[in-house]
Amino acid sequence: MACRWAIARRRFQSIRKVHDFLTVGAAAPLQQAGAIALELPQSYYQKLAETYLVKRDRMLGILNGAGFRCFKPGARIMS
Repeated sequence: MACRWAIARRRFQSIRKVHDFLTVGAAAPLQQAGAIALELPQSYYQKLAETYLVKRDRMLGILNGAGFRCFKPGARIMS
């Protein structure tokens, strides 16, 4: 869970305003990107997922080969 608050002396209260803008509101370019992403074909996301799986497996192989104890995730956050 992300920490979404800040405590500061009165002279630093401007940080609260900046914090609110950065954490609550999505930047306009991100909103535009989201609208465009909704129009992409399902095949784009399938290919993206495949690419991430290949990269994950490669990284796990490298880390395991270097002696790290790694666990392959068995679930996804989004699908």
